[in-house]
Amino acid sequence: MLKSKVLTKIKKKILAMSEKNRIFASENDEPTVLAIDSGKPIPTLSGEPARRFLEHAAQVEEEAKKRMNESPTLEGLKRELVFQKYFLEIKEKEVQKRKDKITKLENKIKDLEKQLDGKS
Repeated sequence: MLKSKVLTKIKKKILAMSEKNRIFASENDEPTVLAIDSGKPIPTLSGEPARRFLEHAAQVEEEAKKRMNESPTLEGLKRELVFQKYFLEIKEKEVQKRKDKITKLENKIKDLEKQLDGKS
């Protein structure tokens, strides 16, 4: 109960701070930055924050295009290999859990069938 009250107070404080420091405008004629469907006006940037956002978006897009044409580096390939091995390990564990669950179900079915055959 105390934990819930503390979390509620923290949440209210964070929301109050975000309301106070918000840089979004609610004008409909500005370009949107964030698309949401909550029935509220779509938040938009205007002025200097909008200019910085557009410059940053163009810069990121340009860097992404450059990276697409570059051949992968040894370090990048090694990093990708580590990620792929990690995800493979996770999937293998999931498959093993599924196999274990199936085996348990099969064993329970066999046990119940033996019990039913013994009672007949």
